[in-house]
Order: sequence, then C-alpha cells, then structure tokens
Amino acid sequence: MKTQITLFRSTLLLLSLALTLGFSHSALSAETDHPALIDIKKATYNMIEALKTASKEQRGSPSYMRDVVTQHLSPRIDFIASSRWVLGKYWRKASLDEKKSFILEFRKLLIQFYSTALSEYAVNNDIDHGVLTYLPVRNDAKDEDITIHSRVNTPSGKTIPVKYHAHLTKKGWKIYDVSVEGVSMITTYRSSFASELRQKGVNGIITSLKERNAKLAASTNTPKLAENN
Repeated sequence: MKTQITLFRSTLLLLSLALTLGFSHSALSAETDHPALIDIKKATYNMIEALKTASKEQRGSPSYMRDVVTQHLSPRIDFIASSRWVLGKYWRKASLDEKKSFILEFRKLLIQFYSTALSEYAVNNDIDHGVLTYLPVRNDAKDEDITIHSRVNTPSGKTIPVKYHAHLTKKGWKIYDVSVEGVSMITTYRSSFASELRQKGVNGIITSLKERNAKLAASTNTPKLAENN
C-alpha cells in the first residue's frame, strides 16, 4: 500500500511540474504552431515571466504561488472534463449539485498541488523558457481533440516524454489530461479515488476532498494521498 501511495505521489508531482513548466519553451509561438499550442504557450510564458521577477520569498509563499497558478494556468485547464473522466461511471449517477461540488473541490486540489510543486521547484531551480522540446502536431487541422507530444528537459539531464491532451471548447483550447512517461493524470486520480468512491460514493469523496483541501491550505508540505487510497 505504501509503495502504491509513493508511486501516486511521485507521478502527480511530475505531472504538476510538466503542466506548470511545460508550455514555456519559446517566448512566443510561431505562426505555424497549432492554435492550441499558441494559446497555451502565451498563457504559460506570462506565468514564467511572473515567476522570474518574483523574489525567492514570494516563490516560497503558498498563497503567492496559488495566485500565479490561478491567474495563468488554471484558465487553460478544463476542470469539468477532467472531473467527468476522473469520476467515470459515478459522474452519470451524480446529481447536478454533487457534480458542481466535486468540480470545485477537485479544482482546489489540483491548484494546491500545482502551486506547491511549482513553489518547491522555483525555490531550488532557475526559471527559464528552455525546459521543453515540442514534436510536430500531427492532428488534422479540423480535429477538436488533439494530443501534443513533447519532451521535458529536467535539471538533472533526464529527458521525460510528456503528452498533453487538449480539446476545443466554447472558451478555446483547454487541457483535460496530461500523461508523463505513459502515466495519465486522470487515470492516476481515478485509481486513487476508486476505493473511497465504491465505499462512500460521490458525497463521500467530496467530503474527503474538502477535508484534504483545508489541510493543504494550511500547510506548505507536498500533498499526500489519503491513507485508504
């Protein structure tokens, strides 16, 4: 059980870094880039620029980092689609109020986790725009659901394959899943929530998320998965 929890924690940390640092390879996108890539690059470029001008004290501040992630990154994530996929069959059974509550708490969890992981990285590493190498987008121009392949160049010299899954919404292109070395964010969270969903249902997982988010908001430590996951 501890091994599984450690694996989830390590995977989610890597996923968070890929999301927060991934779309920062170039200052601005070339005109030939896919519209999804152009849109997301611009948003993340602005976030990286904000971090570059921040003091080390600000980078280590959970509230400051949450503000940065909320302003620059969260608008590019489709929390509704991610929530729907994470809950799977339980989404269809949930009431409208349950869906809204889960989306709200799941969004808080992701932002808390992303901001904590980004803070840990930003305090100990230089922030620059050379983290990622993109591969050509091979999707048809008319596709409304695409996969962007990339490679993250870590400070240790290791190259990590990352895939971003995005789709076209009424508010533009948004990410709904990220896969790092073949491990999906959605699959990871769905697996970590599975046991509690079977035992307590959607209301039970919402209550657990509220409690977890309250603890994370008061803590500067990296989020840990619930012991019963």
